[in-house]
Amino acid sequence: LNIWRFVRTKKKQNKRTKAKNKKQNKTKHHECKRKGRDSERKIVQERVREKERERERERERERERERERERERERERESLTQHVTSCP
Repeated sequence: LNIWRFVRTKKKQNKRTKAKNKKQNKTKHHECKRKGRDSERKIVQERVREKERERERERERERERERERERERERERESLTQHVTSCP
């Protein structure tokens, strides 16, 4: 009689252990999936940042070109005023 009680409790214990392990595995799997999504998100964010940097560089180049044009116009004006003042 006593041994059957032991067997029954052992079976119950095994069931509990199995359920616990199953839950742990589920959680592990969930965490792995989350880590995967997080790393994908990081990669996407990095791409977005890189594009933004590229746009910023392009804006900077455009500003530089505009400054250069402005300097060129200024030189033209200077040369014209020089020419006008030198002519009688």
